[in-house]
Amino acid sequence: MLHFYVKRKVIEHNDDAVIHKYTGAGISVGDATGIVTITIDSVDTVGLEIGKNFVYDVELVDGTKQWTILRGIFRLRQN
Repeated sequence: MLHFYVKRKVIEHNDDAVIHKYTGAGISVGDATGIVTITIDSVDTVGLEIGKNFVYDVELVDGTKQWTILRGIFRLRQN
């Protein structure tokens, strides 16, 4: 299972994430391609500051094992 967390600070716990998506609820994985799609809806960003840097990470959970496989900066932009 994959989890996607957006947090205000790197040191925050996943429970404090301002956005949390996971496989089957916002994350889909292509069967043959392995391409991961994370869908963020406008309702997920209500109340978040435009232009502010957040941090995100993608975690792979397999049974009792957990790995952070991707980490970066998430910045909300206005169209």
